[in-house]
Amino acid sequence: MENVDKKLEVVMNRLFHLKESDTEQTIESEKRGIFKRDFGMNYFDWPQGIGLYAIYTMYEETKDSAYMLYLDQWFQKRIKEGLPSKNINTTIPLLTLARMNEELKNPQYEDLMLQYRNFLLYDLPRTQERGFEHITSGKTNAQEIGRHEQQLWVDTIFMSCLFLAFYGSSHQDQECLDEAKYQMDLHLKYLFDEEKRLMYHGYSFLRKDHFAGAFWARGNAWFTLGLPLFLKFHTSLDSKTKELYLRILEQQIDALLSYQDGGMWHTLIDEPTYYIETSGSAGILGGILLAYNENYLKTLNTFKIEEGIKALLNHIDEEGNVLDVSCGTGIAITKEAYGNILKKPMAYGQSLMILCLLEYQKYRKKINEKSY
Repeated sequence: MENVDKKLEVVMNRLFHLKESDTEQTIESEKRGIFKRDFGMNYFDWPQGIGLYAIYTMYEETKDSAYMLYLDQWFQKRIKEGLPSKNINTTIPLLTLARMNEELKNPQYEDLMLQYRNFLLYDLPRTQERGFEHITSGKTNAQEIGRHEQQLWVDTIFMSCLFLAFYGSSHQDQECLDEAKYQMDLHLKYLFDEEKRLMYHGYSFLRKDHFAGAFWARGNAWFTLGLPLFLKFHTSLDSKTKELYLRILEQQIDALLSYQDGGMWHTLIDEPTYYIETSGSAGILGGILLAYNENYLKTLNTFKIEEGIKALLNHIDEEGNVLDVSCGTGIAITKEAYGNILKKPMAYGQSLMILCLLEYQKYRKKINEKSY
């Protein structure tokens, strides 16, 4: 545990000081995952949104006001600079804002949350069957949007559904809660493969397929980590729905553990020739631990958890950089494209590691309490 505490400290410190990539953003580098806004904490987008949530979780666990001060100042600075387009990926910072504002009660933040709530419910482009089309910021202009026409992505579960679930519960907004559940159900309908018991990266209503048919590690992590949070945040789920979600989660976790390789996972889970990827591995392990800590899972494979944590710690360097993290990864029509994505320290890599290690600390404490 002492080693975990030290690693957690250096990873968190490094998150605050991550720099932009030294690789130029070009059309060719974009194919390998290099987008300028994905690096560091100075942008308002999904990598930073995952970072914010990790920082808030540290605040929640430690009650250190310095974390809350950082978050408040971060949002104030981004608002002053001017926010990017509203889209699926720029929604995830609002989850942290919603949690913060339960304490801060800032009217400016309340107004921003309401804007995003209305955007998701009324203005976001929809796929067939009213799914959330996975629109993102423009590649070079954050004020624009990038259309992924008629596409569902597993990322959406984490990036937007969690905010809707939490906002709906905290504001007693049944329309939000109903929409969050509908989107979860629709994404499960099209992305969960009952044979493999894993989540596809995405589905196209135009192509009528799952693109490369990729079972992407970080995409599966968005579900493994996101589903327990969804259950925790969504206050109006009936018992039948909870049982269904937990049954799918248990099936996915069982399948994931069968593919674990030296404690971690390949960037394409069922493709052992592809590189081991740290952010997906941390998200998967963190999700399993979170589900156990929240009593959604009754049992845990202790050996596989310990093996995984040991492997993850070996992917943190002395400066606190989380290594072997794949850069931004869009849906591809070939599996080879996933293997060509570059690996660099990323805000979400730091953050998924933080969330995983925090859940591991709670897990060890829970185990120790049971032993007495």
